[in-house]
Amino acid sequence: MFFIKVKKTCFYVFFYSKINVFNIYAVLVFFSVPPRINGSRTVDETSVVIGSSSELQCHASGVPQPTVRWVRDGQFITFVDHPNLRVENAGQTLRLHNMQLIDIGMYTCVASNVAGNATKQFLINILGQCDIPYSYRMILFGVVNFPEI
Repeated sequence: MFFIKVKKTCFYVFFYSKINVFNIYAVLVFFSVPPRINGSRTVDETSVVIGSSSELQCHASGVPQPTVRWVRDGQFITFVDHPNLRVENAGQTLRLHNMQLIDIGMYTCVASNVAGNATKQFLINILGQCDIPYSYRMILFGVVNFPEI
């Protein structure tokens, strides 16, 4: 009996002989490995300044290679509804462009194949730009002295 592993597929060949007759039996066995995502036990939290860009990485592995889809706040992302989002690298990278306050939320990558599913969560926070007028800055930082009454 020989065991040959070719590109994550098991191939068994059994040799059997009987009275000068040589018979070869071949059995091709396929197996699956459930998806696994690096860092899936933790939630990655990212804070991004409004108007800037970011990317989320979902490195998934399994046999067969899992497909990756993205979910935002419990709903699968449709890129028609979210034109500032782009998927690259067979779904394993989600790029977020021109981030706005509406983009705050929990993003989840879901890796799936015939053997199962795996998920990883990302929390996106948006930091706004705050412009305090000069007169208020003077009061806030104690530069202005008020006369005593």
